[in-house]
Amino acid sequence: MPIVASSIESHRRLAEETDALELVDPYDPRDIALAINRLLSSPERMEEMGISARRWAERKYNASEEMDKLRLAYEILYRKTDSQRQMVFPLER
Repeated sequence: MPIVASSIESHRRLAEETDALELVDPYDPRDIALAINRLLSSPERMEEMGISARRWAERKYNASEEMDKLRLAYEILYRKTDSQRQMVFPLER
């Protein structure tokens, strides 16, 4: 889905990574309207932006990478001593 977003640092980085954002000056209603009209008048561009956003999301949030992150977290916890584990996961007695 194409997005019209404020031109702030985090959005600029995301726009560079995805090519799925149309950045605007949030204080300029004319800039916002022009960006929306540009997208509405170009279904092809909106489709390209949507495809780009989906590819970015699939790369960034794929199941394999998320499992690797989870596995690493468990390995770090496993390496901790028993007393350190107790602080992270206190057992009820």
